[in-house]
Amino acid sequence: MLAFCGWLTTHTTSLPSPWARSDCRRACWALREGSALAYAPVATATAPGQIALRDLKALYRAHELTRATRVFGVIGDPIGHSLSPLLHNTGYIAARKDAVYLPFLVENLKDFLKAMPDFGVRGFSVTLPHKEKILRILTPWNRWPRKLEP
Repeated sequence: MLAFCGWLTTHTTSLPSPWARSDCRRACWALREGSALAYAPVATATAPGQIALRDLKALYRAHELTRATRVFGVIGDPIGHSLSPLLHNTGYIAARKDAVYLPFLVENLKDFLKAMPDFGVRGFSVTLPHKEKILRILTPWNRWPRKLEP
């Protein structure tokens, strides 16, 4: 959390999209950074974006996350419907990998891309509405996305 607080001192105009309306990411990140506490409702969510304690523990393994945990995710807007976290986290659990796959609500792709290196996100999948835009942004830096096109 100290790294996050330090980041906020230089980025005072906006909070990066992964934490906006997203208790799952906020809780996982806080625990990964060493926080002793994170909130999750035991049963019914009391606010939008909250994730049940059952999912926080079983799917995201938030109680096992450390700074060594590799973080991956899927970006989109909306993102709550994505089955990618279920698919990837189930695979990480089966393979006993110290990794977590989080859904990131991304409204502004450029802001997200600027913020993510500071937080150590190792990689992410892209869904709507950012699929075509990401190719235009990444192509000058890296040609590999072109190879994935049919």
